[in-house]
Amino acid sequence: MRYRLFSLLLLALAVAIAYTNAVHGEFIFDDARIYNNPHIRITTLTWSSVREAMFESEPVTRPVANLSFALNYLAGGYRVEGYRLTNIAIHLASGFMLYLLFCITLQSPALSGSGQGRMMGRLDPQWLAFFAALLWLVHPLQTQAVTYVVQRMTSLAALLSLLSLYWYVRFRQAAAGPGRGWLYFAASCLAGLLAMGCKESSVTLPFFILLYEWYFLEDLDTNWLRRRAVPVALAVLLVGGVALLILGPDPVAQVLNTYQSRPFTPLERLLTEWRVLFFYLSLLALPLPGRLNLDHDFTVSTSLLHPATTIAAGAGLLILLAAAVWAARRERLLSFAILWFFGNLVVESSVIGLELVFEHRLYLPAMFLFIAAVAGGDRLVPSRRAKSVVLVALALLLAFWTSERNRVWHDRISLWSDVVAKSPGKARPHNNLGVALKRHGRLAEAEVQYRAAIKADPTFYESYNNLANILVMEVRRDEALALYDKALELKPGSAMLHNNIGRLLMEKGRYGRAMMHFAEALRLDPDFADARYNLRASQEAWQLQSGAGKSGL
Repeated sequence: MRYRLFSLLLLALAVAIAYTNAVHGEFIFDDARIYNNPHIRITTLTWSSVREAMFESEPVTRPVANLSFALNYLAGGYRVEGYRLTNIAIHLASGFMLYLLFCITLQSPALSGSGQGRMMGRLDPQWLAFFAALLWLVHPLQTQAVTYVVQRMTSLAALLSLLSLYWYVRFRQAAAGPGRGWLYFAASCLAGLLAMGCKESSVTLPFFILLYEWYFLEDLDTNWLRRRAVPVALAVLLVGGVALLILGPDPVAQVLNTYQSRPFTPLERLLTEWRVLFFYLSLLALPLPGRLNLDHDFTVSTSLLHPATTIAAGAGLLILLAAAVWAARRERLLSFAILWFFGNLVVESSVIGLELVFEHRLYLPAMFLFIAAVAGGDRLVPSRRAKSVVLVALALLLAFWTSERNRVWHDRISLWSDVVAKSPGKARPHNNLGVALKRHGRLAEAEVQYRAAIKADPTFYESYNNLANILVMEVRRDEALALYDKALELKPGSAMLHNNIGRLLMEKGRYGRAMMHFAEALRLDPDFADARYNLRASQEAWQLQSGAGKSGL
């Protein structure tokens, strides 16, 4: 117990070094789901307020994460420090649970028994587990899941998944005891359900619990696997039931709907993800801050040969999966790590129309790669002192890079300036940097970014609207109106654009046309309060104008 407490203190120190400069800053990008969400603004802890925060917030499929944001709001409103400190605490808890899970894995019969003794190196298994958890904790790739507040959905789901797996292993170890084992089993089930309430990708957890048991507790016994046909079937039914709950009665149509605003097809996304998986592995191996990015500009694979690396990535994926199966008995830990990595990415790296690349998706999948790498290095390097020095130096380097990356995440301008430098050909980073600059009154610089966004993607309607807003402020109304019209041509169903055009037409004294746009805005969004107010104001101005015209006659 003393040893583990000391390990926890060391892990906490490492996290403090890496994330001290991440506490202060701003809400960024999709953090709008938090500060624009009225349902989490609870002031008392009642069942009705908790239920509203959980089940009326978007996305409704993540009630546990939504509740955590509501509790942050109850404790300190929208002070970003509270949200980021909570994220850092979740990250530390995940690292400590990972350490405990690694300890129990390395001491499992499959790895510590005589048949697998050659898998172990010279360092004590607890030290191997500690260094693996340490390197995972301070790896700069984790910053997107930790410093980016809304990605608590990812980190909290991972923590709960680790708790579920760890408590399941404890249940299996205590199965012979009187009653206590079932308490672990109940805790495992509860943690697993809560994980699914944080992020949909946690639906694969039952498969990995069974896979872990087969690998490390049952020594790949095929007879045991055959006897577990019923639990496997139940896991399949659970996954299918959760999928239907999320996707609805017509999952194919729901998946296709996710592509309405995407510049790629389901097949193109699937082909591209083969390459993305190897890109993820390269980021894990070489996480230089200059390689990390919130919005990667990744070329879409339009066929197996365009680009040519597509078919190579597909072949590489098959080779790795085949190697994992072949090496299951010889290199148990490495085999499991490969299957854990690819399997935990299968939901977000397949045909669902999500963004192509996001670094936070590696938070859970990468975990077992760290213990496999550390255990492998322990066997290869003979000197115990050399290994310890290398591991400590590597941890310090990664912590420094994490701290450097957190500087970028401090505010909107620093973050989007970083993204623009790394993805200059994408419209969204330029547009979002323009929004950040405008918030600070730097209108000329914002205008440059909006024009760069339009140049990068002439169909990106938000930039036309944002640029028009600046031109209105500079009393360049004719230019602004032309930009609004272009934006509306690209996004004809936007109530916001109709409202913006109506306001500009009111300023130009064209009240009749203004009323038409306000009315259309209300038709598209009946709850649009600003459009309702503007419609009344334009009607009154039109009546006054008409009355003045009649009196003049």
